[in-house]
Amino acid sequence: MYFTAKNLKQYFQEHVATMVNTVPLGEIIGCQDASGRVAKWALEQAGHTILYEPRTTIKSHALADFLVDWTETQYLPPPSDSTHWHMHFDGSKMRLGLGAGIVLSSPKGDRLKYALQIHFTTSNNVAKYEALVHGLRLAKELGIRRILCYGD
Repeated sequence: MYFTAKNLKQYFQEHVATMVNTVPLGEIIGCQDASGRVAKWALEQAGHTILYEPRTTIKSHALADFLVDWTETQYLPPPSDSTHWHMHFDGSKMRLGLGAGIVLSSPKGDRLKYALQIHFTTSNNVAKYEALVHGLRLAKELGIRRILCYGD
């Protein structure tokens, strides 16, 4: 932050800057007992309005969902006719284990819902792949020949 403020002095003089960090940087720089470089940096930063905020945790899955919801894509799903089934799937990783969900929708609108509990340690992405594979196996057992799969 010190070097950025030094190189972009005109911006820091005109605007309020917010520094988001995982360590209590505001307390370190604002400490009265600071010496050496920290004291020098504190004196340099005193002329600027800088707010220090702690970084809050964010689940990567929530961030990915947000980006998917707000990003325009060029993908256009194929037009479905009355002979296609639809499968929606997703996987999740929690503190207590892994799980997956599958929803199969028939051309008539009937829905079959499945929930899986995964009994081995792996990543969230592998849980999603397990949901896809399990859903395709279910579709095959049910004799489904035409299916459109949707996942994130």
